[in-house]
Amino acid sequence: MHIGDSIRRKNRETLVIKSLIWKTIVDIFKEKKAIDITDFIISITFRGSVIFVKTSKPMINYELLNIQDTIKNETQIKLKKIWIVIKDMEIRFL
Repeated sequence: MHIGDSIRRKNRETLVIKSLIWKTIVDIFKEKKAIDITDFIISITFRGSVIFVKTSKPMINYELLNIQDTIKNETQIKLKKIWIVIKDMEIRFL
């Protein structure tokens, strides 16, 4: 039973991180560009300290690259508030 609890906790943490990144990206893009990109984000995955954000429009990727530092900083601040630290975090837009 302890192994199952550990797996569920890990899955919950992954879901929280993905949701937080999603919300941060949407909020910052809406603030900076006045566009809601909720429908254009397809998925968010991460491997280690690299976060992959897949969108449906190459133009959105270009605009996200322009505000990448703001997204990264805001995400790290929000993660620290819930005691999650991702060292050397990198965000890549696909």
